[in-house]
Amino acid sequence: METKLKYLSKNPISQLASKAAVFGLLLFWFYQVETLTAIFFLLLVTGILYFRSLHNALVFLPSLVILLIISLGTTVIITTTSSSFLLAAFLSFLFFTILGLKDLVLIKRKSWYVFLNFSLFYLAFINFFLIDKSSLFVGKWLIFLVLAFSLLRELLMVLIAPSKENRVKNNRLLAASLVMTMIIGQLLWLVSWLPISFLSSANLMILIVFLFSDLSLHHFWGKLRKRIIFKDLALFLIFSLVIFLTSSWLL
Repeated sequence: METKLKYLSKNPISQLASKAAVFGLLLFWFYQVETLTAIFFLLLVTGILYFRSLHNALVFLPSLVILLIISLGTTVIITTTSSSFLLAAFLSFLFFTILGLKDLVLIKRKSWYVFLNFSLFYLAFINFFLIDKSSLFVGKWLIFLVLAFSLLRELLMVLIAPSKENRVKNNRLLAASLVMTMIIGQLLWLVSWLPISFLSSANLMILIVFLFSDLSLHHFWGKLRKRIIFKDLALFLIFSLVIFLTSSWLL
């Protein structure tokens, strides 16, 4: 028994799981009480757990900040104790993923990062389409643009990984992130006016993010071909059609 405990204490996956569990418990506590004290301890402990190792700390910091923003702002979808527990569990798994990527514990890190990035995007879309947009819509839209730019830039930087000395490529990635952010922002504005449910709207927007990010990644990898363009467009059109056909139009 003692040997097993020593093994678990040294196992990096177990260590990450323990940190994620602490994050999840604090988040669940916040969902129950919704006080400034709970927010303070959540932010304090999260910072300690994340910055305990400074390796790659700045690389994945945007994902961590956005995870915290989403975690604190997603109370709008919590209706029961069980739903708050499930939400806290999923968000703690995303925190586990961030730590695993930062500390190079997870294998197939590109796949894990795509899962993380798209999960954060999807949760951000759900929050955007659920919030009251009858007032301060432009301000809320601009806040989302900042989040979208941060996620898109991080996506390109992590998956393309240019050297710091390659300023030309870094500037091109920055420009691509800005262009995609503005296009996605305009489409987000349009989708918000469609008389469909928030889930259908979020599904449609995540398809748009997939389309632009996949084409951009293949472009910078030097692998963008007509076949890939047609494939991505076909997938986008097919799944968009499915979303529209299965949506409850709130006319």
